[in-house]
Amino acid sequence: LTRKISSVGALVAAASSTIWAFVLGYGETVLLGLVLTLLVYWRHRANIARIRSGTEPRIGQG
Repeated sequence: LTRKISSVGALVAAASSTIWAFVLGYGETVLLGLVLTLLVYWRHRANIARIRSGTEPRIGQG
């Protein structure tokens, strides 16, 4: 389960902002959103690996 993992929130927000830009017709923003989303995913690659292995800390864990 990926609840309470802030990295997941950042990844979902990055992807959904690009999707919503497309859905709402902001075509000139979609390319920028896509580039920024890919950058966010690239920067979070270590977090993604930890999420997949189940070792990513949850919010509130010390």
